Amino acid sequence: MAVYFCAYALMGALFAFGSKFLKDRQKKQIIFTASCFAIVFLMFALRHPSMGIDLRYGQSDGYLWSFKNITGKSWWEVITMPKFKNYEKGYVILNKFIGSINNSWQFFLGSVAFLATSPIYLVIYQKSKSPMLSAIIYMGLPAFMLSFSGLRQAIAMGICFLALAFIDRIKPMNIIVFVSLVLLAMTFHITAGLFLIAFPLYHIKLNKIARWISCGVPVILFVLAKPILTVALGLVNKQHQMQYTGAMGLFLIYMAIYVFCCIFAKEEHQGFVNIFFVACCVQALCMWHPYLARLGYYFTLVLVLLLPQIFDTVQNKYLRIIFNVGCAVFFVCFGLRALYNTGWAMSNPYRFFWR
Repeated sequence: MAVYFCAYALMGALFAFGSKFLKDRQKKQIIFTASCFAIVFLMFALRHPSMGIDLRYGQSDGYLWSFKNITGKSWWEVITMPKFKNYEKGYVILNKFIGSINNSWQFFLGSVAFLATSPIYLVIYQKSKSPMLSAIIYMGLPAFMLSFSGLRQAIAMGICFLALAFIDRIKPMNIIVFVSLVLLAMTFHITAGLFLIAFPLYHIKLNKIARWISCGVPVILFVLAKPILTVALGLVNKQHQMQYTGAMGLFLIYMAIYVFCCIFAKEEHQGFVNIFFVACCVQALCMWHPYLARLGYYFTLVLVLLLPQIFDTVQNKYLRIIFNVGCAVFFVCFGLRALYNTGWAMSNPYRFFWR
């Protein structure tokens, strides 16, 4: 865990240095964002290939084996073969492209890390009111943990997050770019298609009463999750079995954040609040299905931008400081706990690739 403690400590030191010696807001924005990106990128790129259950290090299966297998095929085989495992075509082609440059596992992991995280930090630079806080929130979210193991979806989430840069205005070009990016994300993980609903959701306007009523929807879904999933899974695929996951804690955290947003969010924040509402609804159903949570990760990432925006509009200076510091402390603790306990990420202990 020492690597993670050092990462947070370095981010804190950079923030303290920048706050004291850098007065230009744009310079701080660039330095904070670039530094946080470098820390996270190196964390993923320099990790040992055994970190991440879906990588299947040392086995004839999983992402590492598949990378070597795809790299060994010709471009014609890669393009024309109808299917490779359950992988989407964009991800297969990406494997071949990376392998054509360098077929080492470490270069592959570094390339995926760059593709998964660089779009997130690019949007943080463009849109965030506090890049350092946004970076801390990102490292505390389950979507961050997925980058250790779920490589295809990690890339898809990064692309979908990039699409948020084009969501704020109903213009033909914005719609085209947003939809195009989500369709591109689907070539890496088909679940990204659900994110298409984010654009119309963002532009729905709810008054205060409707917003407070919406708080009850995830609660109702949580109570009725088992019968809802029984019917839904029966219609989609009867082979999928429900499984009790005990995911109540994360649902309560999401609901607490959503209620906070209902209290403090201004009109200009309502679009992102609508998107996070979907994450709450998806998490409400996760008590009885372990894989549903991944669908919510696309919508949970919006907190990276939403919370700093809300804090920035708080008029009371001391309350604003309390919110920023409290949020940072919470997500640091939550992130460290996840890094320590999440078995499928295999993030603890951290091992560098040369060990």
